[in-house]
Amino acid sequence: MRTSTRLLLPLLLWFTVAGWDGLYAESYQPDTDTAARIRAGWTLVDELRSQGRNRAALAELNALQTNFESTTSVQTGIRLGGVLCGLGRYEEAQSTLDQVAAAAGRLEPAERAAYLLELGNVTVETGALSDAAALFRESATFADQANMPVLAARASLNALRAKLDQKDIANLERELNALSARLKTMGSGRSIAQLWISLGDVGRRAVTDFAFPPEWRGHALAAYRQAQNLTTDPVILGWAAGFTGALYEDEGRISESLTLTRTALFYAQQVGADDQLYRWEWQLGRIFKAANQLQSSQQAYARATAILGGLKSNFTLGSRNTFNRLVAPVYSQYADVLLTRSATMAAGDSKQTLLRSVRNQLETLKQAEVEDYFASACVVQNPQQTNTQGVAQKEMSSTAILYPVFLDNRIELLVEAGDELAQFTTSIGRNQATQLIRRFRLNLERPLSADAYLAQAQELYNWLMRPAEGFLNSRGIKTLVIVPEGALRTIPLSALHDGKQFLLERYVIATTPAIKLTQPIGERNTDNLLIAGLTEAVQGFSSLPAVAQEISNVAAMYPSMTMQDGDFQLESTATNLSLGKYSVAHFATHGEFNRDYRKSFILTYDSKLSLSRLQNALKQRGDVPLDLLVLSACQTAAGDDRAALGLAGVAVQSGARSALASLWSISDTATSQLIERFYGHLQSSGNTKADSLRQAQLALLGSERFQHPSFWAPYLLIGSWL
Repeated sequence: MRTSTRLLLPLLLWFTVAGWDGLYAESYQPDTDTAARIRAGWTLVDELRSQGRNRAALAELNALQTNFESTTSVQTGIRLGGVLCGLGRYEEAQSTLDQVAAAAGRLEPAERAAYLLELGNVTVETGALSDAAALFRESATFADQANMPVLAARASLNALRAKLDQKDIANLERELNALSARLKTMGSGRSIAQLWISLGDVGRRAVTDFAFPPEWRGHALAAYRQAQNLTTDPVILGWAAGFTGALYEDEGRISESLTLTRTALFYAQQVGADDQLYRWEWQLGRIFKAANQLQSSQQAYARATAILGGLKSNFTLGSRNTFNRLVAPVYSQYADVLLTRSATMAAGDSKQTLLRSVRNQLETLKQAEVEDYFASACVVQNPQQTNTQGVAQKEMSSTAILYPVFLDNRIELLVEAGDELAQFTTSIGRNQATQLIRRFRLNLERPLSADAYLAQAQELYNWLMRPAEGFLNSRGIKTLVIVPEGALRTIPLSALHDGKQFLLERYVIATTPAIKLTQPIGERNTDNLLIAGLTEAVQGFSSLPAVAQEISNVAAMYPSMTMQDGDFQLESTATNLSLGKYSVAHFATHGEFNRDYRKSFILTYDSKLSLSRLQNALKQRGDVPLDLLVLSACQTAAGDDRAALGLAGVAVQSGARSALASLWSISDTATSQLIERFYGHLQSSGNTKADSLRQAQLALLGSERFQHPSFWAPYLLIGSWL
């Protein structure tokens, strides 16, 4: 796979200030030769950014700062903030732009326009879209004052995008017409053509996302044709042809869409633009599927995912827009095509080969989701093969791995047991399933709701598990390892109910964000525990009085070091975690998983242990991974699939073999009892971690006080289940 030299996708999401229309005024005046060399460097940075090559742009900026000590340069700082944002390093971008803001009182209108545009881009990534739109509008105003029409148009387009992302469509037609009129006065050239393409994208979104009349596609078509007439650049011509093909795809005009998409492929191949190649192969896959040419669709998707595999590191990991719009659908739609084909095939080697392809695509998608959540392509250094390398054969013979797949018109369940894969289909679409899951979670976590959860628990069982019952029973399956997706991450499948009993009563259950992200199975090690917890109310969080007994009980079972209340300090905790002598880290404290991993934390007495700090501490252990990470009082918000992804990925990101954590906080008395029983069962060499958790949960289920699933169900064993 060749490495892409261009990545124009950021252009199609949010404009940066690459290409500043000759803006070179500075608040300081270096000598003439130095100034010329700095300007040449800025020009190169702008060109690299226009191609989406932010890493190369960062290297050039670093060279400028080193060679010319230009760290106080406003323009260098603005560019640096924009490049860092383009790389997904939002906190650094914000800090860099804050430094520029310190000089804002002496910024010229052109510099202020550029600064505000980049600040708006960073603000978009925080989710403050209204604030971002205001920054973009202010940027456009200053750009007009400085007679910088291209920059003003870019800022105006970004403001319109921010409005659309807020679902604010007031005055959309008037604003589009005003932008169109502005662009018609700006002449020709590559940068103007880019603006027309972006304007066309907004017009298409009006129809696809906001149900505007189909005639609005005419606005988009006119914009794409304008772009084609303004430049001979094959990159721009490729985007124009491809997006025009997408318009025809929207209308079901297969022949015209196919011709234009192939034209776009030709342009992309001409310049080696892999970012376009994958888009147009993906588009071909959709077109062929719509025409029921499933083999051709499969081949196109295979090419698209192969190219995308080499491009993912160039995407803005952690971006609010990029992954969900431009990465995840490729893999999920490919799986849809494969599953559609496999459903019509008789049992045999060919069907098994196709189902393995589905499994591999799902694993690739799951890994990409975790990387995107943690905004890093290096969350897992050595992902395992999907054959569960290192797992004892006797355990795997009674273990099944479940991949539920939510599609627009159905639920597919892929089940792997031994060397066999089986497919089960339920005619329930994604939206209906998600709505039921949301209701189930809300009823499940409230013990006062009595059995209000039960109807949803049984319906979900019928959709997800009932079709596979015969297959699982015939193979003597005792352990289910679930690789959940979407809304399923927010609920414990142990609480599904078959009408007679909970799923927990039938199976040992574990979960993992992806099998290939599960650490190699090693000999279980509970030789020395690091135990930390809070009983006191600190930093606005409630007290946890039963934690004292929890710490005492666990410490009595295993060799351990304990840190309670005032002794549970951030720095000492990080230091102790980095020591390889502790094989288990047990935190009896509040923890929260946010949709933004940077806001997820484990509460210490004096501060908050972030996931990044946790990872950095555990990395220092070298080749001695943490065997088990226990978080006995953490929580994620109901309905927040992305936050639940963070919980699912905590074992992966921390480098621990396994994690025991909860989806929501419960009575700390119930927690203390469950944890004590878990460790008690874990002492027996014949029990796996997942089985130890199950027995502890069954004990609470069998008690009068804690039998409601709100008390025992939220606990998940994540990662290695042995």
